[in-house]
Amino acid sequence: FAGDDDEFDGHRIVFTDDVDTTQPVSPQAIRFHRQDATEAEDALTQWGGVRSQQPTRVSVGTFDYKQPSLTKRTGLDTLSDQGNLPDTEVYDYAGEYYYYGYERGERLTENRLEAHESLAKRFRGAGGTRQLQAGRWFELIQHPLHDFGGRSGSRESERQFLLLGVSIHAENALPVSAQLQALPGSLQPQIDAAKKAHGLEAETADPTGERLADYATGGTGHFLVDLEAQRRTQAYRHPLTHHRPVIGGPQTATVVGPANEEIHTDHLNRVRVQFHWDRQGQNDENSSVWLRVSQPNAGAGWGGVFVPRIGQEVLVDFLEGDADRPLITGRVYNGEQSPDWHSHGLLSGFKSKTYRGSNYNELVFDDATDQERVRLNSENEKSQLNLGYLIHQTGNTRGAFRGTGFELRTDAYGAIRANQGLYLSSWGQLGASGDQLDLTPARQQLDSAYQLSDTLSQSAQDHNAEALDSRENLKQAGTDADDTYGNSEQLSDSDQSNASGATDSGGRGQAARMKTPWLHLASPAGITMSTPVSTHLAQGKSLSVSSGEDVNIASGKSLVASVARTISFYVQKAGIKLFAARGKVDIQAQSDNLEATARRDLKVTSSDQKIDLAAAEEILLVSGGAYVRIKDGNIELHAPGKVNIKGASQSFGGPAEMSAALPQMPDGICVECLLKNLSSGSPIVNVS
Repeated sequence: FAGDDDEFDGHRIVFTDDVDTTQPVSPQAIRFHRQDATEAEDALTQWGGVRSQQPTRVSVGTFDYKQPSLTKRTGLDTLSDQGNLPDTEVYDYAGEYYYYGYERGERLTENRLEAHESLAKRFRGAGGTRQLQAGRWFELIQHPLHDFGGRSGSRESERQFLLLGVSIHAENALPVSAQLQALPGSLQPQIDAAKKAHGLEAETADPTGERLADYATGGTGHFLVDLEAQRRTQAYRHPLTHHRPVIGGPQTATVVGPANEEIHTDHLNRVRVQFHWDRQGQNDENSSVWLRVSQPNAGAGWGGVFVPRIGQEVLVDFLEGDADRPLITGRVYNGEQSPDWHSHGLLSGFKSKTYRGSNYNELVFDDATDQERVRLNSENEKSQLNLGYLIHQTGNTRGAFRGTGFELRTDAYGAIRANQGLYLSSWGQLGASGDQLDLTPARQQLDSAYQLSDTLSQSAQDHNAEALDSRENLKQAGTDADDTYGNSEQLSDSDQSNASGATDSGGRGQAARMKTPWLHLASPAGITMSTPVSTHLAQGKSLSVSSGEDVNIASGKSLVASVARTISFYVQKAGIKLFAARGKVDIQAQSDNLEATARRDLKVTSSDQKIDLAAAEEILLVSGGAYVRIKDGNIELHAPGKVNIKGASQSFGGPAEMSAALPQMPDGICVECLLKNLSSGSPIVNVS
C-alpha cells in the first residue's frame, strides 16, 4: 500500500512485477541494534537467513489444439549457486493451451524459475521498527554479516532487502480497566503470543497481578514487528500456491448465436453457449467464447460431424476442472426439444434437420423382434434404401408390413454404375455365404448357350447355310466371367502375432471376379422386361439370342427387319413355315437371282385363282432332256421322246401376243461403302 493524499482514506494498493519499481521505507536505513525506550531510532533486534533447496531447472509444457503438431515445451536453468546440492528439475504440464507462442511460454517458465530462486534464500527479522511496510525495501546497517566484511561483502546492494511480509502487533500504552476480560474475537491471545516470541514472557505471565496494576495505573504498550524479506537484487515472483477454482462437474447450457440464425459455428465446428446461471448474457453470439464439441470420431478430413444448433441443450465439461477450459461432451433432449423416436425404445439412429426447413435426412435402426430393419432416407425426392423387414414408418409410428429384403427407391432419377463389372442375379446365397461375384450359374448358362450355338452353326455350314459367327463373343462372355483375384498367401505365426489389427489374419484368400466389365443378368426362374412404350437394344458388334427350347416373337402390328448384309434361316429338323393370314407374300431379289431348291417336290399352288409366270427375257422349263423355252416371242418345244398333245379340240391360229407388267427394281445402295466412308471422315463415297 502506498500513501495517497488524494484518496479519502489516504492509501491505495499498487501492483508491480518489477522489484526496481518499489519504493524505500522512510527512513531507509534501519539499524541492527537493541531496542530500548531510550533509543532515538527504531531497530531490528533479530535477523537471520534461511536457505532451502530449490529446483535448478524448470520446464513447462502445454498442448494447443489449434497447433496440435507443434510440441510446446520450454525449460530454463537457474543462475543461483546452490553449492553441492544435486540438480533437480520441476516439470509442469500446465494444462490445455496454457500459452500460444514460444516467447510467451519462455516468459512464464522464467517467472516460475524466479519464484523458486526467490524461495531459495529468505531473511527473517523482528524488532520494533515502525516504518516497515510490505512491498517496500530497506537498507540494513550495523549488522556484522552485512556491514563488516562478512560472507556477502559490504556492497550496498547486499544490504538492501525487499519486504515480502510484515506482521505488526501493537498494544496501546493507555491504561484500561484491570477487570476487563478478553471478549470473543479479541486480539489479546495473539498479542500475548507475539510478546512471548519476542522474549517478553514475563509480561504475559502475571501470577502476582502486577500487570493488572500497571494497566490500572500507568498502562503498558508494545509495538512488535516480524518480517520476511529477500535481497533486492533478486526478482520476486509469488509461487503458484493459489489454485484456480475447480468446477465440481459437468453442466448443461444452451447453444446460442446471432438473431434469426439456426447455425452459428466456425472452421473447427465450435459453437457458443449460454449457461443457465448466466444473468448477464443475452443469448447471442457474445454469451461465451467458442467451445469445442466432442464428436463420435475426429481426424484429418475424416470422422463424425454433428454441429449443435442454436437452441439445443448441450452437456459442458471442463478440462481438469478448469472453468476457462470448457468442452462440449454431449447433447441432451428436454421438454421443448424432444426426440422423434421415443417411448417404445425400438427405433434408434440419426436424424438431421434441413437448414431453415422441416425436411431431414435419417438413418433408422428398427430392433423389433423378428422385424429387424434399416432405413436410409433423404426427404429430397423421397430417396430411400430399405433393408430387412420392410414396413411403413411415419415418425415414431411403425406401420403396416410392406415386404422383406431390400428396396432402393426414389421419386427422381437413379443410376447404378460399376467400373469393373456388374452382376444382377436372383440366384440366392443363403446366409450371405459365397463370393460377391459368384457367377457360376450364369457362366453355366453361357457355356450351354455356346455349345448349342456352336453345334447348330456347324450343322448350318454343313448344309450350305451361314455360320453363327457371334458365338465366339458368346464364348468370350463365359470366359470373362471365370476369374479370381485377391491374396492367397497365408500369414505366418509371427505375422499374425504382429498384425496389430490392420489386416490381422483375415481379409486374405481368392474371390471371383470378371475379367472385363460385363453386365450380367441371371435368374433361375426367368427374366422379364416390360414397358408400355418401346424397348431398344443397341450393340456395336453382335447380338446373340440362344434358347434351349423355343424363341417366340409376337407383335401386335409389324415385325420389320432391315439387314445391311445377309439374312440366313437354317432349320435342322422340322422345316420352315411362312404364313400370311391376310395380305400378299412378296418376295423380291432386287439385284440378283431368286432361287428355290428342294430335294423332293417343289409345289406352287394357287388354291382360288391363278399362277402368273413372267420374265423379261426367257422362261425355260427343263426336265428329263425335254424343255420348253419362251423367248423373244417364240416358244420352243423339244423332247427326246414323244410329245403328247391332247384336247377336245386344237386351234392353231395366227400370231398373237400379251405383255406382262414387270415390277421396277430400285437401285441398290452400297451400305458397306457408306460405313467405310463414315469411318474415314471423307465427304466423297467411293462405290467402285
